[in-house]
Amino acid sequence: MQKSGKLAVTALLILILVGCSSGGNPPVTPELQDSQIQASIETSSTLLWGLWDVTIDPVTRTAEIVPIRGVQFTANVTLFMQPPQAATNLLTLLIDPASDFPNGYVVCDVSFKHPFPGLDQFTGFDVRGVCIGNGTQAGIFDPNIQYGASDELRVLNADGLTRWFNPTEFTTYDTIFGFTPGKAGMPGTDFTATLNGYKYFCDGLGSDDDVVEFFGNPVPSNPRGYFSAGNTLTRQYEIQFPKVGGAPEFYFQYAVVAGWEPPATVPPVVPDDFPISANCHEAFCLSTLDQSDMYYSDPTNKGGNLNLLVRVFDHQGADNPSGVSAEIGGIHLETSGGLIPGDLASFDPAALDLLLVGQDEISATYLLQVPNTVPSGQGEFPVMVIIENDAPGNYDQGFAGFDFPDGTLAAYFTAYVNVGVEVQNDPPMAVAEIVTDPPYCPGVPIEFDASGSYDPDGGSIVLYEWDFDGDGVYGDSYDSGTDVNPTKIFTDFGDVEVDLRVTDDESDTDTLDELLSLEIDGATWVDDDNTSGPWDGSFENPYQTIQDGIDNANMDCGAGWVLVVTGTYQENITIPGSVTVVGWGDPAPLITTVDSDTNIMVNFGSSSNSTFKRFQAQPRTSATAISSGGSSNTIEDIEFLDNAGGATCSRAVSTSGSGHTIDGVTVDGYQKPAAGFIYMNGQNSTMINNVVLNLTFTGACNMNVLSLYQGGTNSLMAKNVVGHITFSEAFVSTQWITVVAVDYCAGSTVRNNLLFDLVNNLDETGWTWGIDAENASNMTFEHNTISGISGPAWIFAFETNHNGQDSSGVTHRDHIITSLTAGMMNWRWAFLGSWSNNLPVDYSCTYSVGNSFRDQLVQGTGCLININPQFVNSGNDDYRVQDGSPCDGTAHDGTDMGAYGGSDPLTWLPD
Repeated sequence: MQKSGKLAVTALLILILVGCSSGGNPPVTPELQDSQIQASIETSSTLLWGLWDVTIDPVTRTAEIVPIRGVQFTANVTLFMQPPQAATNLLTLLIDPASDFPNGYVVCDVSFKHPFPGLDQFTGFDVRGVCIGNGTQAGIFDPNIQYGASDELRVLNADGLTRWFNPTEFTTYDTIFGFTPGKAGMPGTDFTATLNGYKYFCDGLGSDDDVVEFFGNPVPSNPRGYFSAGNTLTRQYEIQFPKVGGAPEFYFQYAVVAGWEPPATVPPVVPDDFPISANCHEAFCLSTLDQSDMYYSDPTNKGGNLNLLVRVFDHQGADNPSGVSAEIGGIHLETSGGLIPGDLASFDPAALDLLLVGQDEISATYLLQVPNTVPSGQGEFPVMVIIENDAPGNYDQGFAGFDFPDGTLAAYFTAYVNVGVEVQNDPPMAVAEIVTDPPYCPGVPIEFDASGSYDPDGGSIVLYEWDFDGDGVYGDSYDSGTDVNPTKIFTDFGDVEVDLRVTDDESDTDTLDELLSLEIDGATWVDDDNTSGPWDGSFENPYQTIQDGIDNANMDCGAGWVLVVTGTYQENITIPGSVTVVGWGDPAPLITTVDSDTNIMVNFGSSSNSTFKRFQAQPRTSATAISSGGSSNTIEDIEFLDNAGGATCSRAVSTSGSGHTIDGVTVDGYQKPAAGFIYMNGQNSTMINNVVLNLTFTGACNMNVLSLYQGGTNSLMAKNVVGHITFSEAFVSTQWITVVAVDYCAGSTVRNNLLFDLVNNLDETGWTWGIDAENASNMTFEHNTISGISGPAWIFAFETNHNGQDSSGVTHRDHIITSLTAGMMNWRWAFLGSWSNNLPVDYSCTYSVGNSFRDQLVQGTGCLININPQFVNSGNDDYRVQDGSPCDGTAHDGTDMGAYGGSDPLTWLPD
């Protein structure tokens, strides 16, 4: 028998990996260079890493680690595990003071160093440190399985259990594919457990991290679970040793199992050059959530249902078109003491298809249900969850001359379910229907009804929660009605699935057995690839041109929706009232102008309530590219491409009339635009989220980039970005430059805009403004950032009513103004105000601007004069303020000064 008070550990090494390296002579024994074995290695997935004896003295709490030198391993083990390679440092154990040796409870940190530093081609995948011991608990699904019972060796915090390399079934002893006992351990191969607990090792996984939380993260740091060459990883084990004659017996073996296949190239890119089959083929971890309603009041009053939500993680699903679910050959639940009839519940693939809740690239989630349980008492009960592998279905790795278990390849995990005291509440039943008859149109209310839901035990339903977007998150908002009869408006096209969750007065829930399905339709389709017809505007027979789609728009839904498929459309279009034209697909479709110097590319005319959305645009015209009159039209998500070769002085977007919105227009690089590159004239105008970069204004063109004119009391200019703008060449009638003009917009708001790197190269002594506002009474200017205006003479970041117009009631606050550079006259002002009215500026920061205030502008509360705002990286166009900046949290509302503060901050960042 093993000497009392000693702990022996054995681990196994994948020396055969070295024999698969490309180039050079593999440092393996002659027996391992057999061509048949070599070929098998190339397709093998599960191999062994490392072989040691570890003896722990529980009195001194020290560990002695001895490399095993079996006959087959003599050359290789000596090479990798003795000095000068510092072999004894490849495995280390640290005993935690929390251990309770008298009661056989040991907590230890096991550190394992990858044996091949610098050889990335030997990166290991799904590395598992297996604790091998004795076990007499027999399996039910597979009677050949034996594992540790409650009074035998167990890893209390195991990530799972595995059959690999147990001494009873891997009987080609003293070989790399069989069990090999440690020299300092008990002689022979009498460890009886064929199923043993393991901890999972991979880069990024800490010693006591939960492996399910690690891989369940939406973006795990190491989704392939690899163990880098040369890395050292540590995992904490909690081991309960059995007591023999009242004294603990410290005895077990330790195997390190890894998945591997040769990479596509050497040296490889890790992990991309390794196939998915380099990962283990069976499931590698499992999460469980007990949703059971089992109860035990007395021997005559017991029952309920075992409901276990299980999420199975299996890397091979990433390479299977049908996902992880197709990798599973069956799931089995084993219990003891009659908790479930026969102590075994099995679910074959057909049954699992019906129980599948959802899956992603590396996991599948099932709700496993076992009715009519017969618990023997109250409290927590263990359940063995067995995940059968579909293919391969056994442990045979194709190596001639080696013994492998004659059994199904499977992963094993322990879950726990609870048996309560009282009879459980009957859950409610969710019932819902669509009240509105088809067709279902975008923008048109659709009514739903959940009044048929009920609680079968006579209770009441206290909460109705809807999922209208199919993301599995309940509680989505609706547009009118009540939570029992909501009315929802869908704004996009396609198939929609709606779910309902109801909660009863006992806090039990239920969702729909079958989702409500509806198709949001009524659109007219356009595709430039349909050159030969037929054309009827259906998805199958789309029109070829945008204008044909508009002219024949389906009006069944009360407004025309025209969906334009990705492509190139050279045409000038006219949009009538109540028509929405939307680009469909990725990338957005491109529209360019028919050759004519006067053509408008997109013309709303005097129409109203129309939309032009999600296009690329490349105009070739002196006319405005997109022009809108009428009222309440929307121009959204338009990317302007360089107009090189086009006529000069053309506006990108121009609107007149009330209620228009320009949202998300972007341009990077454009030649000779006209005054007001984006120009809006009319009340209740909204200019938001537009980005204008790298424009060159040349020739006899006026000099505005963004213009808002006669905006009335409710116009908004917000979250716009203008940067790297160059004004060049003198011109005849004017010598002024304004980047943003907001004129005659009394009562409107200008906020959260960013202006930077604005260069006036004119030779004359002209004026240069960042933001110029005339007739600005009762306007609000807040949270704007202006940095880097240079010109020959007068430089003004802000002008507010310089010519003496009414400026009463103006709010000016929370700005950051930096780096104004004037030429020969060197006159620079952050703020230039009215001649006649006091105009305070509050909670603003100026830096390197010369004279910060002039005329009747007053330095108000909370201003920082000539203080560096400490941008994150202005050289890279990142004008957020750093943590700890003087402008960090010092605006009037407690947010940051500048464009990135406030309740609705700018979110744009440079590419």
